[in-house]
Amino acid sequence: FGRFDEDYSLSIQNSFAHIPVVNRYANLLQKLLEELEFTDIIKNEKQFKIVPTHDIDYLYFYNSFSVFFQRFYKCIFKYKNFPQALKETQNYLRVLLHVKKDPYDTFDEIMQLSEKNKFTSYFFFIASNHSKYDQDYNINSSKIKDQIKNILDRGHQVGLHVGYDSFNNKELLSKEFQTMKQLVPELSFSRQHYLRFDMSITPTLLNDIGLKWDSSIGFSKHIGFRSGSCYPYHLFDIHKREKLSIQEKPLVVMDTALASIANTSSIENAKTQFFELVKNVKQEDGEFIILWHNSSFHMDKWPEIAEIYKEFISTISPYSL
Repeated sequence: FGRFDEDYSLSIQNSFAHIPVVNRYANLLQKLLEELEFTDIIKNEKQFKIVPTHDIDYLYFYNSFSVFFQRFYKCIFKYKNFPQALKETQNYLRVLLHVKKDPYDTFDEIMQLSEKNKFTSYFFFIASNHSKYDQDYNINSSKIKDQIKNILDRGHQVGLHVGYDSFNNKELLSKEFQTMKQLVPELSFSRQHYLRFDMSITPTLLNDIGLKWDSSIGFSKHIGFRSGSCYPYHLFDIHKREKLSIQEKPLVVMDTALASIANTSSIENAKTQFFELVKNVKQEDGEFIILWHNSSFHMDKWPEIAEIYKEFISTISPYSL
């Protein structure tokens, strides 16, 4: 996807991605300044914060008969899994007859979980159909408009999930921003689709259209601190050598990366690593930004892995320091 291969990241190769090293060095510097009695220039206003975010890449799983048929065909002819083929048929018919929700229609579930535990959820919608990798929904459809209104009415937030080809394209990005502004007048934050990010141009483009913060700097295959930080920080124009107004809120955990750990080792190992990161962020009074897609709850492998997210949102105190 045109991204830097994170396996070559220094923190991954040397096994310290789980440590917010930039914050640790900053805290060390602060202690040294305190010992030198430079207390008048030290301000510590940080507070541990949980920020649940949700990229809406796909609105519905059963968005057409062809989707069901492809899965049914693979179950029968590729995997020879007849019980799964029967299950797929039953699920499709139940959704078609409105007996059950589409497995990707988890908006109410996500918001109820956040509301019950006094969190605000941040939803990122795609306003582009320029690439084949973009969304399978029309941002201006009545269903999407109603869903966005419902999210905002319930006190949650909606941001822009920047299109696949728009992270380095001013014209496409501006068009998407204006489209989304029609639905969310107070639009102020973004995340790049597939986490595509070019440090030489993306920060400036996001800053110039007036966004206040972005949350794209994170790992796609691993979990941890890609930028070495769990604090928001200002992005930088490397050409003009100027600090930009827009801030970056580093992404700490993405659901697909957590699933990868569970698949290669175990659910318990994934859970242990996950809550170790929570402890590290809490220790630094940082922001724990987690990405859990609306599609990552009820399909195939997801129910067991999603329990980690539900436990995390429901109770953090058992893992507090």
